[in-house]
Amino acid sequence: MKKRVITALIGAPLTIILCIWAPLWLFGLVVGALCAIATAEFMRCVNSKVKLHRRTVFWPMASAFAMPFWLAVRGEGASLYTLSYYLFFMLFLEYIVSYERKDDRMDLPLILAGLVSGMVMPIMLSSLIR
Repeated sequence: MKKRVITALIGAPLTIILCIWAPLWLFGLVVGALCAIATAEFMRCVNSKVKLHRRTVFWPMASAFAMPFWLAVRGEGASLYTLSYYLFFMLFLEYIVSYERKDDRMDLPLILAGLVSGMVMPIMLSSLIR
């Protein structure tokens, strides 16, 4: 709890300063990094008993970083939705490939948690950029 309070005392003023004075691309970079960290933490919290595969965590983190950054640099458009479809495709491709492996099989709830954390959280945190 002490760590979270210290982080909030440092993070809140830093966020306000970034919102007011930082260029939009830098703010998008920071929000993207925060989304990627939040995605990794969400995946660990949801699947604490299941073995996390690096590939299953990598794709949601990459998508979570790319969405806010892309929004800050390029603005809204169809390319933002293309990132979401790409994440959806890659996670299910990982699930299908791992299905044949008996010892390294991925669970469907893990894949679905990756979709939620890689698409929903970045979209919500992207509202800071908008």
